[in-house]
Amino acid sequence: MAVTWPERISKLVLSSPNYPEKEEAKTFKDPPNFMGRVEIMADGSHLMEWWRRSALWGHPLDITNDRTLEYIKAGPRGEEIHWAAAHMTPGLSYPWFAVRH
Repeated sequence: MAVTWPERISKLVLSSPNYPEKEEAKTFKDPPNFMGRVEIMADGSHLMEWWRRSALWGHPLDITNDRTLEYIKAGPRGEEIHWAAAHMTPGLSYPWFAVRH
């Protein structure tokens, strides 16, 4: 939709649920404790946990930094997108939502 009618889009969130090929799925394993809820702590240790999770994939520092900032903005709900993506069924059609503001 954004490509066809860019004038209708003011913001866009892209997420790529992982549907690995059969051979890749056999060898790929998520890191331990990478989708659990992170409790906001008074000592700020949750920030280091978000950095740890962001750095798990070995991406360049700028990507790790951007990913960590997204966790911070989402707060304790930061992992919910992973939970939703994990429960998507490949091949199933999902509804589109148009939000006007």
